[in-house]
Amino acid sequence: SHCPANFEADCAAFVALCRHLAEFDAVERTVIALQVENEPGILASDRDYHPDAQAVFDAPVPPELMAALQGAGRGPVYDLWQRAGGRVGSWPETLGPAAGELMTAWSIATYIDGIAAAGKAVYDIPMYANVWLGEHGWALPGETYPSGGAVIKTLDIWKWCAPHLDLVAPDIYVSDARGYELECAAYRRPDNPLFIPESGYGANAWNMFRALGQYDAIGYAFFGIESIVAPDGSLLPYAVDLVDSFRAAAA
Repeated sequence: SHCPANFEADCAAFVALCRHLAEFDAVERTVIALQVENEPGILASDRDYHPDAQAVFDAPVPPELMAALQGAGRGPVYDLWQRAGGRVGSWPETLGPAAGELMTAWSIATYIDGIAAAGKAVYDIPMYANVWLGEHGWALPGETYPSGGAVIKTLDIWKWCAPHLDLVAPDIYVSDARGYELECAAYRRPDNPLFIPESGYGANAWNMFRALGQYDAIGYAFFGIESIVAPDGSLLPYAVDLVDSFRAAAA
């Protein structure tokens, strides 16, 4: 996300897709939204260590982000800033040990926002980014989840820095009710309607009803249809109740 040539290539491809949709689907609107990137973030590292990225890391935190942070008065990013001393300076001076992940969130969110803005200029359709969650189990950015993705810790940065995304959507594969409720509550915000674009069989129908009924989800999708159907296309026995629940919700 620190490479201008990479941004230009991504942007050109996405604009071409939006132009195609504007030409062929603007009337029927069979495509109702676009996911700009899939579960963005960095795996195997907390941040980009290329010299270009290192220069950003060592430079002052951008003033627009500092203004948003100072005006927030609360939230995970604000708390990390306060824990690091509430100073204004480079990324590590301002945000302490979490600086690598938070800089990556800012960089990727800004990058994706630019792509979304270019796409919307061609075809104004709802756009979102989805999230590989990072709150469950051993949470280590870049190792157990992609660093810089819009996990709960970094969600404020995404909302501040990606205004052309209509929402940020969690891919919830958590099966226990309390863990599921944690994610729904975090992503259902006044500035972010809850939409769940991916949810597996383990995240059962009870959780689907919970998302719709308790957290006003505007959409819910099951991912991995190959896990619930036989080679002939019929439902596997254990999936019948799940599918019937989805049919009931759709009706």
